[in-house]
Amino acid sequence: MSADASSAYVGVAAAWDAGPSRVYDALARAVVSAYPGDITGLRVLDIGAGTGAVSRALAERRAYPTAIDLAPDMVARLRDQGFTAVVGDIRTLPFADAAFDGAVTAFAISHVDDPGRVLAEARRVVRSDGVILVGVFATQTVNASKQVVDGVAEGFGFVAPEWYRRFKRELEPMCGTSPALESCARGAGIAEIRVEERVVDTGVSEPSDIVASRLGMAHLAPFVASLSGDRRQELIAAAVDAVALDPQPIRPAILILSGRRP
Repeated sequence: MSADASSAYVGVAAAWDAGPSRVYDALARAVVSAYPGDITGLRVLDIGAGTGAVSRALAERRAYPTAIDLAPDMVARLRDQGFTAVVGDIRTLPFADAAFDGAVTAFAISHVDDPGRVLAEARRVVRSDGVILVGVFATQTVNASKQVVDGVAEGFGFVAPEWYRRFKRELEPMCGTSPALESCARGAGIAEIRVEERVVDTGVSEPSDIVASRLGMAHLAPFVASLSGDRRQELIAAAVDAVALDPQPIRPAILILSGRRP
């Protein structure tokens, strides 16, 4: 895994749950809804699980998720929710061949230098004819409200870390279009590939919720945590006021790929 991007998520579980989690719960439900057929009772691996959005969506459909994430605090949150979860590198999954009925990776492969390797590992650990489901953000114009929040934070001294600039510049484009994502999956040996694009209404539309969802992201959360209590509240208030001038609901376009292990 790209060390800079992956390590950036270590230690931000609390901030994530306080803001971005609401957005990603909605996105995870959209991805899991594309899982073909009845998944009741299936053993499904949640790859790059974060604080458990996909695992919760799988459990809602009565599957049995196992989660893996590189960040120990993310895994601790998953275990607190009662999920089986392990700390590990999604490029080298610590599971036997054909250990699962299916695998889901949502918004994780775009954080690594070699997304195809993650998908090859996903194919390896699912049984023959098992499903591999992938969710990524589609290449699109950046949400204006997100840009407003980042701009306000910059006024308070925030500088986007290099790992984030590289993530946006180099890593996301590797699988941010349908042809690119399909190419990664084919190269990983996945068959019966289908890709669809969806716009997901996350329900996050109030200025305060938009700000919380942004300030809890991994590139911003450490900076916010570094501020004094009063200064942090000033940043939040200023960001809410700025977003309230023209709030743009969080409705991202995502790509959902489904395929099977031959």
